[in-house]
Amino acid sequence: MKRFLLLSLFLSGALRAGAGEFSITVVPNASISYRALPQSIVDRASGETSPVYRMDWRQSRSADGYWGLALIHSNVFGGGRTALETVSDAAGGTRQTDLLNAGFTHLLVSYRRPVAAVPGIEWAAETGVFRQIMTSKNFDLQGTPAPGLDNVNELSAEGAGIGLEGRHGGGLYGIWQLEALQLFQLFNAETRAAAGRFLRGEIGAGVTVGGWFSVEAGGYRQDCVLRGRGDQAVYIPGTQGAVVAWNRQETRASGIFVTLRRAWF
Repeated sequence: MKRFLLLSLFLSGALRAGAGEFSITVVPNASISYRALPQSIVDRASGETSPVYRMDWRQSRSADGYWGLALIHSNVFGGGRTALETVSDAAGGTRQTDLLNAGFTHLLVSYRRPVAAVPGIEWAAETGVFRQIMTSKNFDLQGTPAPGLDNVNELSAEGAGIGLEGRHGGGLYGIWQLEALQLFQLFNAETRAAAGRFLRGEIGAGVTVGGWFSVEAGGYRQDCVLRGRGDQAVYIPGTQGAVVAWNRQETRASGIFVTLRRAWF
């Protein structure tokens, strides 16, 4: 329900803004890898495959600059696939196994302007809110299973940075896009000026159909690192508890994307 409300607000805001361009990008079978960067014990997670969506609205392109709004979301709306997570103990043995789903939802606002000296290239100043959700279930601690137990660990941060993108050609054209943002946590009990990073890139090609609609495809890569509270555990009777949170988390997503882009006036 929350995701549906967020999507509805995004679309209604874009439509109310009038002239502009709307696109939806789908990485239908993105490879999502998760890596915890803990303070003590070591976490290893096998990769999962889940879809990644990017919905993007922009004002009409202008040499004087224009605004944009983007929503990035992973997993099927309402769920997603899981990967096997293995946590080692201090001696290097297996302390814990569980099934992990790593998901994310990011909202970015951008101000864009053409690079006057280089045709077809634009720069962007960006800010946004970044949210990462790790869902764990099917815990097993050194042979002690915990049926029915699950846990959701959620992290969030704010960010600011820059971007570059280019479009080169006519009816058949090449495209590329790069974004780099520094993350910080304004609403943490102790504000963190360096809470992580967000990097994203695309490269591909597109074709215009009918002068107002285009289809694009290519390669997609995204990398997000977020800080959190380290080494938190869920209570399981007779054990030391299942570790469900780490000092830092890194989530990467990559795959082949398809974009449908439409301008309205």
